[in-house]
Amino acid sequence: MSLATAAFLKVGCDWVVDSTSEEDECGICQGDGTKCDIIQGEYKKQSGVTGYREIVVIPSGARNIFVAENDQSENYIGLENAVEKKYYLNGKRHITLPGEYNVAGAQALYEREHNLEKIRIPGPIHEPILVSIFFRGKVYNPGVTWKYSIWKPEVTKQVKYEWIMEEWSQCSATCGGGTQYSKPLCQESTVSPVAADLEGPNIVAEEMCLDMTKPEKMVRTCNDDPCPYKWWVGPWQTCPSTCYDGGKKPMRRRNVMCMDGQEMALQDQYCDRGAKPHEYEPCKKLLPCAAYER
Repeated sequence: MSLATAAFLKVGCDWVVDSTSEEDECGICQGDGTKCDIIQGEYKKQSGVTGYREIVVIPSGARNIFVAENDQSENYIGLENAVEKKYYLNGKRHITLPGEYNVAGAQALYEREHNLEKIRIPGPIHEPILVSIFFRGKVYNPGVTWKYSIWKPEVTKQVKYEWIMEEWSQCSATCGGGTQYSKPLCQESTVSPVAADLEGPNIVAEEMCLDMTKPEKMVRTCNDDPCPYKWWVGPWQTCPSTCYDGGKKPMRRRNVMCMDGQEMALQDQYCDRGAKPHEYEPCKKLLPCAAYER
């Protein structure tokens, strides 16, 4: 790379040659502009008397200050220290020539071309400044626009501990009346006056809530509706005989009972008798008893 080429390479805010990194409106390199607020407004009041009229006080620490007339006029924009009444531009009815000036500890560019004024201060400024307009009699004010960025105030967050009740447990029964429990838990949450900065709660050890009265465990009934009845079918029992002599085969049996949802046995009349499974069936795969006598 030649020296001539290097002389025209841009250096980013990260101090890297040929970098495109730039500061955001908050003055943060490669920032996203979320750390500061943009304050802006417009002054359009009129005055028929020669003299200064206050527009706005820009606080110490402000950046990217821009003040400008909306159109040409014979009035003047004045800047002064908001505390000490020390003028920086166009003060005490003395007109300042366009150029670069030190305003509140920061470099400022004052432009005035064809009776149109603009003031730019990259900042940050180190003192609050008062922006005024100097009316020259009944000269019309086309409006003065102002804009600046200022860091958002630091938000003090506090940690809060409190007892909460956990969600109800699963019901111990699906019907016929069951029980649910809810026990106390110690919750930690971060309290902030800015809603966007609120952090979700966390469950922590109970020791963090010992300075508060611990609630009692809660109990309630649930699923009180009567349970539907159904047929319960047991396994087939062993056949009472190992062979048969012809004719009717021996029968084996199984238990069939009407039961509710709590597995309690009821009389058959509570269940659908037409759907009752059979309790007996012939024994299968039995040989004639004569086969065992040989």
